Amino acid sequence: MQDPTTLALWVTAAAAVITGFATVVLAILNAINIRKLNEAHDYAIEPHIQWEGPRRAANPPGAGVMEISINARNVGAGPARVTKTRVRTRLGDELSVRGLDVPSTLPSGQPYTFYVDYQNFTAALIASATEPVPLEISFDYTDVESRHCYRTTISLNLTQNLGGAAAGPIAFVTTDERPARERRVKCGW
Repeated sequence: MQDPTTLALWVTAAAAVITGFATVVLAILNAINIRKLNEAHDYAIEPHIQWEGPRRAANPPGAGVMEISINARNVGAGPARVTKTRVRTRLGDELSVRGLDVPSTLPSGQPYTFYVDYQNFTAALIASATEPVPLEISFDYTDVESRHCYRTTISLNLTQNLGGAAAGPIAFVTTDERPARERRVKCGW
């Protein structure tokens, strides 16, 4: 028979090991639950900008200027706060977005139309001869709590109507079909 003191020490040690193991298991389960709650919260406020049909204006603002209208719709669950825009051509021209103040918040579900005026479009067409003029548009945006930053980029081809006027079709070359979580970037350019 063992000494009652030794037996009590073994029981106490076993209880401490079991308590320690249970504490570790509970901490792991708690961390998993917190992660799931954070992911659910992120999904509930996550914005997702979808691009819709570029169009050329019927009445451009001036000679040699092409106006492009593009719709962006936030199809995500939460508002999208657009923090930066960038419009760039293959020829190195930096263009600006008109009709969208930056920063600006796009509510969920509502379409928003903005415009790009290409001041040097005629010269770009001449420089590229019969080639399309590529245009890249990028938006950086955040959710309303600024928990995550996102970037979406599309490419357009602007072409000349070879029948005469510089009013050819506009076509998406690439659209951004990635889900919002795959658009996450480090905040800032």
